Amino acid sequence: MPYTDPYANFKMRDNLDLYRVRHGEPKYLIRELFAMKYPGYPIPQKVTMPRPVDAYFKGGKDRKERNFGRILK
Repeated sequence: MPYTDPYANFKMRDNLDLYRVRHGEPKYLIRELFAMKYPGYPIPQKVTMPRPVDAYFKGGKDRKERNFGRILK
């Protein structure tokens, strides 16, 4: 039985605004759709979760050198 995803044939009316994406607005389409669907409601700000690797390397340069030095020995 052939399957086609319901969103496979969707096409964007306008081109993606790469300037906005590259300058800190990667979710601008979702925010605009939210504003259309729920006019008058404030658009929530995205709160990024810290990545585990950021916490691991939080110790700075010395910690990196210690760990990689141990690996290379």
